[in-house]
Amino acid sequence: MTTSLYLEEDADVGQYDVNFNHLRSQALDTKRSRAFIRDVIKEIR
Repeated sequence: MTTSLYLEEDADVGQYDVNFNHLRSQALDTKRSRAFIRDVIKEIR
């Protein structure tokens, strides 16, 4: 999913849409993302 591939077929576009929505549903919200990044920075210092 990191190439410059152009998809035109409904089935192909649909699969990428499903994958993207799954990834998006697993993402942290803004507040939790900031907290997570802060925690990681503290751990690596």
